[in-house]
Amino acid sequence: MIFRAFTHLLPNEARVLILDPTYGEYAFATDQLKSCRVDRIQLSAKNDYAVDPSSLDPSILKSYDLVILVNPNSPTGQFLDTEHILNTIRATKGSTLFWVDETYIDYVGSSHSLERVAPSLDNLIVCKTMSKCYALSGARVGYLTSAQRASQLKLVTPPWVVGHIGQIAGIQALKDPEYYERMYAQTAENRHELVALIQSLPGVESVLEGVANFIVVHLEAAAPSAETIASRCRKEGVFLREFGNMTLHEETQALRIAVRSKEENLHVYEALRQAILEKIETCRT
Repeated sequence: MIFRAFTHLLPNEARVLILDPTYGEYAFATDQLKSCRVDRIQLSAKNDYAVDPSSLDPSILKSYDLVILVNPNSPTGQFLDTEHILNTIRATKGSTLFWVDETYIDYVGSSHSLERVAPSLDNLIVCKTMSKCYALSGARVGYLTSAQRASQLKLVTPPWVVGHIGQIAGIQALKDPEYYERMYAQTAENRHELVALIQSLPGVESVLEGVANFIVVHLEAAAPSAETIASRCRKEGVFLREFGNMTLHEETQALRIAVRSKEENLHVYEALRQAILEKIETCRT
């Protein structure tokens, strides 16, 4: 959906503003697919990758063709108040289009979503997927809401783009909101426990919890590299994402770790502990 929308809505050389770090497909789809001029709002670990409201000054944003906000952001798990986003969109004059990706919004609460107001704003597209909050990754079900551009994109969207099984899965998932609310609460509990476990490990500088189904683990400078630890964990069947792959900050020494069940989290913790200790012992030797 991202690739289809950007291919048909963005001209080459368009000016685009994204967060850094953020979901990696956006940099690829704008910079390499469409040869856009991409600027980045640099987020810092020093303030937990929070978005500085001054960086979303409407007088600055009006010079861009597209502003992309992932909210809550990935890989940081940080949430930007939707009322602030909405006020920014309304105050930004000109032809600037805002693309708000709400993949993880249900972990905060569906009441924070902008999808209900999107049809009333000409310069807003809200993009959502059911892959994460509804655990339907394999079904490839997603949608967007927009005042005008949705009808444009329907003309270039095949009717079979979401398969029959995916359609059924999505419909059935939407019929049981109570189940998912319980799962979001369980995920938050599991996230708290995973943070408590990992932040006690040697070589771990800090753990950023965020609001979604993942956490960010910052490693000490003297610790093994994130790449080394991730490689070691893969041998134990634990796949961790290197934070540095989603940012231009070369000095970033961190891992993004998904929150799973209590039992799986213990397995992740043990694999991470062994990987860190093994490398520390090797370095000492």
